[in-house]
Amino acid sequence: MKTINLQWIYPHYQHDEFVEVSDEVWEVMRQAQREMNNYERRKVYHRAYYSLDAYSWTENYALEHGRLPEEILLEREERAAHLWLLAALPEALAHATPTQARQGQDKSHDRGPER
Repeated sequence: MKTINLQWIYPHYQHDEFVEVSDEVWEVMRQAQREMNNYERRKVYHRAYYSLDAYSWTENYALEHGRLPEEILLEREERAAHLWLLAALPEALAHATPTQARQGQDKSHDRGPER
């Protein structure tokens, strides 16, 4: 039989309280303490000072504000189509009347750069 101090395990104990426990319980408690110490050492070594489980808002924020691969692909395709249209604009304006060309150039410059 081993003797443990409950004040070490339960911080709300104000004074030392010694209790005898069986060897099996002692081994389980010792193994749990070793695992907690190892976890703390790994956390410091890898500089992981916070956990996503500790702050549920962090994980939720990342899930809500992350872009899906489909969204990224669609944005790239839209951007490529937009750039293709801008590159084709001078040729299209060459076939337009002077008034249409002036209006087309004004509209293309008013929009400004996108992203």
